[in-house]
Amino acid sequence: MRTTTRRNTSMLTVAALAGALASLSVSGPVTATEGDGHAVGVRFDLAADILGTTVIDADAIVGSATAPPKPGTDSGPAIEVVLPTAVGVSASGTVEEVSVTRWPYHSTGSGTVSDLAVSVLGVPALTVTAASASVSCGADRRAAVETALDGLTVFGAAVSLPVEGSPITSSRPLPVTGLTGARLTASVTGTEIRELGTRVTAATAATATFEIAGDTADGSVTVPAGTVTVAEAACVRPTPPTDPTSPGPAGIDTLTDSTYHSDATPWIDSVNPGEGTAAGGTTATVSGTGFVPGQTRVTICGQTLGPEVVTVSGAFNVLTFPTPACEAGTTTISVRTPVGTSNEIAFRYVGEGPPVSEEPGDGTSDDGLPVTGRTLGPLVVSGLLAILVGAALRFAAGGLLGPGTRRTGDVHPPQALSYQPPTE
Repeated sequence: MRTTTRRNTSMLTVAALAGALASLSVSGPVTATEGDGHAVGVRFDLAADILGTTVIDADAIVGSATAPPKPGTDSGPAIEVVLPTAVGVSASGTVEEVSVTRWPYHSTGSGTVSDLAVSVLGVPALTVTAASASVSCGADRRAAVETALDGLTVFGAAVSLPVEGSPITSSRPLPVTGLTGARLTASVTGTEIRELGTRVTAATAATATFEIAGDTADGSVTVPAGTVTVAEAACVRPTPPTDPTSPGPAGIDTLTDSTYHSDATPWIDSVNPGEGTAAGGTTATVSGTGFVPGQTRVTICGQTLGPEVVTVSGAFNVLTFPTPACEAGTTTISVRTPVGTSNEIAFRYVGEGPPVSEEPGDGTSDDGLPVTGRTLGPLVVSGLLAILVGAALRFAAGGLLGPGTRRTGDVHPPQALSYQPPTE
């Protein structure tokens, strides 16, 4: 099962693991500190001693990136998950990507992992088909967070993992020298978000916490064994300028419509609401990445809306615009910036269509002849032109006659106006 989370605040659904799995409150090992933006593929922080003997020891980070001190990006290539020096722990999989970007007033972090498998003391404890975490921080708002988790199993059993809240817990017996009835317990937590200090937001896709319990000659013991964190990212909210109109530090643009630039092609994650009235006027909010203030256009129902009505706000991952009128039905939304054009996302128009233009309506004249708004106008104009042309010809023939005068020989036979009904 795949769990995907997109949000700006901590509000997520919780699903229970099938079977008798008890809940246990634990905190994840998010380790970002004040001023630290980073991304991690998999973090192993495992250690356990039983009766003076080290049975578990794995302290490693596989795939990492740290925010550069100046505007720019730090990223790492795909790397295989291996633990060559670990004790009692083995792992495989791939860290597909870790990346952290720092802008003058905006930062992002992301980590992606695939096909992860972790065994503890020879027991297959945790597998994940795909996991990712990404965060985006702006100076003027809370961070935007997105996590995804697909194909999670704990001790071989598929898990519908809570994306936030109480973890699920499962255990399995295993042989441990010196312990009778030893069991390995795993408590797995879904999406976790932490505000670290006043400026750092960190997120993880999943965290597994292990412990070993059993009986000795002196009684029962429980030994914490540590954690495995899958897909972790942290971003830093930069300090906003004290005077938004003043220049920023040398060589760094301040955040204005003309100076903020994104090197990433825009991407749409969601639109809210997903439908609007066919008459238009619905305020649509699009969430994604790569939006640029003053340089972002939206195409919807074949109509392109310019920066004058498209507002980019927050951490440059949210834009709003009023929907134009469109026929009822499903259409698509896409976003374009100087870098490129985004993916498309569906939007549905409902209700009555756009209002008809205010032209004279079809009907009949007083004498019962059919007239339409499109044929009556040209007819009237043609009649007026005929009158004006006739007057001009008479003027050219004999000059303009004053009121009450008549030239000898002028004959003005009765004239009749005729109307030809329009043909279909």
